[in-house]
Amino acid sequence: MKEEVVYFIGRKNTDFVKIGITGNLDFRFQTIKEQFNDIELLSYYICPSRKYSSNLEKKLHNLLEHKRTQFEWFILKTDEILLVHDIIINFHKTHWHKMNGLRKRENEYNNSYKVFIPNWDNKPYFF
Repeated sequence: MKEEVVYFIGRKNTDFVKIGITGNLDFRFQTIKEQFNDIELLSYYICPSRKYSSNLEKKLHNLLEHKRTQFEWFILKTDEILLVHDIIINFHKTHWHKMNGLRKRENEYNNSYKVFIPNWDNKPYFF
C-alpha cells in the first residue's frame, strides 16, 4: 500500500505497540518484521498528506508520552488502542472542517478518511 498512513504495529502476545508514519506500509511492515518477527498490523489510518500524517503522529506521541517505552514504541492495551482511534477520528473531524469549512456536505467528510482496525473475528472493517 503506497499511501500516507499512521500505523499501529504490535508485537504478538504483548502490549507493545509501535505508532509511526509511512508512505509505503507494506515496505515499512517488512522492515520492522526484520527486527521483530512476531509483529502484526493492528490498524492504520490513511491520511490526505505527509504533513497531515506527521501532525497526527506527533499529537499521538505527545498524548501517549506516559505510555512510551522507547522511540515510537508504547505499551497499550486493546481498549486504549480503540480509544486512540476515537481521538484520531475527532482529530480528523476538527482538521477537515478547518481545511474545508463547515458548509461541506457530510458525505464528503465521511469519504475523506479511512481507519482500518482488524476485527478480532478476523474480519477487517473500516469506519
